[in-house]
Amino acid sequence: MKYLPWIAGGVALAYATRKGQRAPFSEVYGPRATAVVPSAVMDANPEITKEAFTLIDRTYRPIKGHLKIQRPRDIRKYDYTHLVDMERTPAPDIVTLGKYTPHGIKLAATGTTGTPGAKHAYLAQHVAMLEQPGMYGEVSDALAHVLITRYPVRIVSDEKTVRDVLQKPLQWFGKHPEGKYPRTAGWYARRIGGKEKLKILVGRPRKKKKR
Repeated sequence: MKYLPWIAGGVALAYATRKGQRAPFSEVYGPRATAVVPSAVMDANPEITKEAFTLIDRTYRPIKGHLKIQRPRDIRKYDYTHLVDMERTPAPDIVTLGKYTPHGIKLAATGTTGTPGAKHAYLAQHVAMLEQPGMYGEVSDALAHVLITRYPVRIVSDEKTVRDVLQKPLQWFGKHPEGKYPRTAGWYARRIGGKEKLKILVGRPRKKKKR
């Protein structure tokens, strides 16, 4: 089964908006649902924010937490929230957070229940997302290794494009500074949450429209 990340679910969205109550994801969208949850629905149902945070916290806890998501309200810094309920539990199993930008949707964080099924579905979903025009994200560490070595993800290797898309101070390397992944270029370092992180930009950011 494919978990298609771009399906917001028009029927589910109408149902969620109509229901308009403080309810968890499964009650708003129904069981085994996949949906991009609009901000208005998140506002009306804070329980969904808590569910999303639980997945992020569980995933990032082994590395001392996500640098920018330390409490449930931090979820609302992101205006793109994609949730998947794929297992026989009352809560969602995968969350992907991002932000709408002039270049599309920048994927920023993902969390899962940690089960093998959820992890496998997450990777398949993430790769599928990155194949869509306008979907992109920065990756590092274990996720960068998995995507580069196991999947045919598109890497943004042009320095000017990376700088134009991110609009943030960064130190450009091109090739990995430690000689890893010799067939890839596009590595850079920038400060996130007060820490220097080595990253690479993947996916298909759109060119910014000229005014």
